[in-house]
Amino acid sequence: MMLSLTVSIFLPFYITLACMIFVAIVSVIQKKSRKAIFLNPSNILLMSIMIYGIIVSSVYMNITGIMYSLVFLVALIVMFYGKTIMTRSLFDNMMDVACFTSVICVPIAAIQMFWFPGVTVDGRPPSTFTNANYYGMIIEFVVIIAMYRIFTNQNLKMRKWYIGIILINLLGLYMSMSMSSCMTLCLTMLIYLMIKGKKKSATALFLFIAIIAFALLSGQIFPRIDTTSDIFRTRIDVWSTSLKGIADHALFGMGPNAYQLVWPVYNGYPTFHAHNLFLDTLLNFGVVGGCAIFFYVLTQLKMLMKRFQTNVCKNRNILVLVMFSAVLIHGCTDVTIFWIQTGMLFLLVYTSTGIHNNVKSVSHRKDHMSIHHTETWSTQEYETYSEESGISKSDIHNQEIH
Repeated sequence: MMLSLTVSIFLPFYITLACMIFVAIVSVIQKKSRKAIFLNPSNILLMSIMIYGIIVSSVYMNITGIMYSLVFLVALIVMFYGKTIMTRSLFDNMMDVACFTSVICVPIAAIQMFWFPGVTVDGRPPSTFTNANYYGMIIEFVVIIAMYRIFTNQNLKMRKWYIGIILINLLGLYMSMSMSSCMTLCLTMLIYLMIKGKKKSATALFLFIAIIAFALLSGQIFPRIDTTSDIFRTRIDVWSTSLKGIADHALFGMGPNAYQLVWPVYNGYPTFHAHNLFLDTLLNFGVVGGCAIFFYVLTQLKMLMKRFQTNVCKNRNILVLVMFSAVLIHGCTDVTIFWIQTGMLFLLVYTSTGIHNNVKSVSHRKDHMSIHHTETWSTQEYETYSEESGISKSDIHNQEIH
């Protein structure tokens, strides 16, 4: 079911939405998952924010905001359910499915670009997504996931496949002409390598990016580079309009997609959102909702740091952290995370924080070490060995007992 949902992300959004609703219904029907979802305080907080969005949207007759809040609520239930059932093997299979399914989006984008330009906007193909910028963010996520699988899959043949997937998706990124996605991807790839301690690889990547950027910029080859000043002026107009809306609705906001309500009032630039994640959040949810979201994110980051400290699913924690960095970096100039496909892929990656097998194994191992005093591996070495070798901790533990 989760694998099918992963595939649906790379299909038209209404298919993704149908799969999300199905998974949400199944999770609510099952007694065990229902309790895990609705009795967790953190889950209740996040769902309450979406209900808050529905109420505020209703006050301002923001029908689109109501629909967005309902969709976000379904997506959160799916994510909460995924955390309750997630295992290492299922998660890695999902990530593999995401990588390989993403390949079909590139030829679709090429066909749209060269044979059906009528479906493009300014020559930018959306592929199976409603907007080329959404496609750009999906590519960011897929490349980061492929990097994660390069480090965690010890099959050399598979590593070559992941490299191929990255190169194919970079072609899709070029066709999407998303400058925000290009900038974000370059930075997050460097962040990933630095966190992994691959300083030489990070330095080489930085030099490669610098050379390619210089060649593209000097040769006017990079898509839309000649429109940068116009785009920046448009962003300034959108941001100033958003600030006016925030000033007038500072406390509670106006619900999701509020920018479409404020730009006609202030004669601002007509577009879908504030083109800045932080401004858009304040405009949609106000100070009250924004503080609640900030509090939830802060608690999740603390939990993630605790998992790092105890060496629980370290590689997956790095993946989540880099994905979150991509959202924040991209959010400086665009708001593409608040969409069905992009948001759902991010939440599927976040389900890895629900993998608790490591916690039990590590605590069991510490007890075993304290009793027998014969084990010489540290917890970190134990984590690294099992993660990188593909052997489960239970298998290692059984070998040691026998």
